[in-house]
Amino acid sequence: MLRSLVGSEMCIRDSTITQSTAFEMELHGSGSEDVSKDEDNFLVMSCKLALESQGALVDGKLPPLKFVVRNDIPFGCGVGSSSAAAVAGYMGGLMLCDATLPTQGGLEAVLNQIVALEGHPDNAAPAIYGGMQIGYNSGKDRFHTVRVPVPSTIYCVLFVPSIKMKQNTHATRGLVPQTVPMDDAAHNMARTSIITLAMATSQLHLLKDCLDDRFHQPQRYEKLFPHAQACVDAAMDSGAVYSFLSGAGPTICSFVEGKTIDLSTQDAAERKVTAVADAMVAAAKAAGIPGRAVITAPSQKGAHAVGMREFGEGTFVSL
Repeated sequence: MLRSLVGSEMCIRDSTITQSTAFEMELHGSGSEDVSKDEDNFLVMSCKLALESQGALVDGKLPPLKFVVRNDIPFGCGVGSSSAAAVAGYMGGLMLCDATLPTQGGLEAVLNQIVALEGHPDNAAPAIYGGMQIGYNSGKDRFHTVRVPVPSTIYCVLFVPSIKMKQNTHATRGLVPQTVPMDDAAHNMARTSIITLAMATSQLHLLKDCLDDRFHQPQRYEKLFPHAQACVDAAMDSGAVYSFLSGAGPTICSFVEGKTIDLSTQDAAERKVTAVADAMVAAAKAAGIPGRAVITAPSQKGAHAVGMREFGEGTFVSL
């Protein structure tokens, strides 16, 4: 499945890990009122895992660190916020230890550590590497990725409900069949191939034939997300080239072609992306689901440090 494999410009930004005298955590942005501010936070747990791999724990415990996290990614709605947090924490922990891990030769150590903690290779891979990634299991309990080129002329338009529509990702998995008919398997495999080809060759017109997933979208639309099909239909009618359920939902993501410049400098008649965004919000509202649109674009750059410095006896990492 490729539905969750495109990294975008939404990010956990300006997050810092600093040596301190005691554990501290500040959360700002999406999810700041809902996620733990203790050591069971995904970002903190991932940082601890990295420190443990380098023998940097103190009597088996996390050393005193201060975490300040600013998150732009909509929380708990199928766009990979937990994977992004886990990646940020793990990379920050490695940098505090001045440590490195292999990413080539079939090892992909960071990816496999994050999957062991968080369990979503489809989200972890683009958070680490950026861009569009095909993730697969080698059959030896190790995950690997291959990058697929992404056109530079697409936006991602997300409809994000303003109400909570699922407890967690695991709560929706019971709706997905464990076995599927051969016809359905062949159907989805063909469309996965078309999506890959369309993205790699910029033939985005091919994506219109890939809207009819048979594995998970119909089941989730019917039972959980009354806005979903209306959002998809509205997006396609307004000029999107593809629209789908992001991850396990409830967010709907649509791809829209256009020159990816600042929208404020683009002629109103050319802003197809805003027309799609408005149509998705209106369709969901008509279905009884309020929410907002988020306009972003694929990013080829994955997790990275924006600064690291030492002061006194402390180290500061900014991701």
